[in-house]
Amino acid sequence: MVLTTCFEPLFVNGDSARLVQCIANLLTNAAKYTDASGEIRVELRSDQSSAVIVVTDNGVGISPELLPRIFELFVQSERSLDRAEGGLGIGLSVVQRLVEM
Repeated sequence: MVLTTCFEPLFVNGDSARLVQCIANLLTNAAKYTDASGEIRVELRSDQSSAVIVVTDNGVGISPELLPRIFELFVQSERSLDRAEGGLGIGLSVVQRLVEM
């Protein structure tokens, strides 16, 4: 794992517990679908008056058919033997709703 940091402080007005929950859900989702030798990146930047957090990975990706529905409750990709741990399919929906609030 390579960890690179180059940042200056970025202040946001929000519930710190919910912000942590959002980031944890995004990272958990990325880790679930990225091999142990894969890469997950977290980028934080300022875009005018907003803080932008970008999580990217080189995991299996999201099928084009599923992409329009990834923020719906209980939506999941197909499970394979190596990704059998699954989950409830609520993580990304929770993130979207918390960020909107």
